Amino acid sequence: MTQSRGGHHGDVAYVFEDAGFDTEPTDTEFKNFGGNATLDTFDGSHNAVRVFNADRKAAEVIEQTFDGSWSVTISGLTEPPWWLAALFGQPTTTNISGNLYEHVYGIETSNEPISLRLYAPTEGFSDYVAIPGAAVASVTVDQDADGSPDVTIDGAYAREPFTESSLSPEAPAFSQSSFTNRDAELQSNGDTVAKAQSASISLAGNTDMIGEIGSENAVDFVPRAWEPSTDWEKIIATDQTVDPRQTFEDGGTYTTSLRYDNGETGDGEYSVEWAVSGALPNDWSESGRNDPDADLVESLSELAADATITMRSDDATPPGV
Repeated sequence: MTQSRGGHHGDVAYVFEDAGFDTEPTDTEFKNFGGNATLDTFDGSHNAVRVFNADRKAAEVIEQTFDGSWSVTISGLTEPPWWLAALFGQPTTTNISGNLYEHVYGIETSNEPISLRLYAPTEGFSDYVAIPGAAVASVTVDQDADGSPDVTIDGAYAREPFTESSLSPEAPAFSQSSFTNRDAELQSNGDTVAKAQSASISLAGNTDMIGEIGSENAVDFVPRAWEPSTDWEKIIATDQTVDPRQTFEDGGTYTTSLRYDNGETGDGEYSVEWAVSGALPNDWSESGRNDPDADLVESLSELAADATITMRSDDATPPGV
């Protein structure tokens, strides 16, 4: 049997630290981030410093406070993105009809984000590395004219990871099929953006970890300035209903949304809409003019004041509540 380990030994999973930041969670149900979830970044630092006396060589090396960062990439929203509660706090849930429920994530002063505990399996799901006190700092959704949405989640964590073998969970199965390019729709102020080639929505919560005197690890986390933004590009068409240059010249604010839908209705619907509101066109550019081998393409970047994510599924209660 080979002793070397490859990168894929089980899907990266998470639970909510529902009992408090960096506290043993009562939520024990492993949840998927989504299709092809990869733990891209998993860094830790003790911020060690050298202490010198009169010699050229350090008299000692001592550790300071711990600093950890992580990043997960998802190719395909196969799972309801419950992890958004780590950025927004828990959603507001409404029963639309029958067994169809709508979950709306938004920034509310009375609704605090919840930290996660990440699990990076090292041998199936019998052994794994636990990453405690994981806070989400930003989320980015990228969609091209082909393929599935790529979602990147960046954040920090509280203290040294540790190996955990006491639980014996199985890899959680996907509950939904992956969204693809065909399931997506880009809208600007309610109008469909035709011939769009790419779109990106960034939700930056600028979360900071909080330390205290006498502790080597983070003791809390706090979200800072809320900075959503979006970028998209499209081929210029004579019949287009959304004109990026005209939008840029008008300089008004509006809502841009990227919506995914499985095409089902009623209880079978699974949809996720990422919407940024109060969006002001910040940068406009054009490429391809007078090039016979290129498309005439316009790009628009927008700074937004707010963002909400609306998800519909047959799940009545978000996990971790």
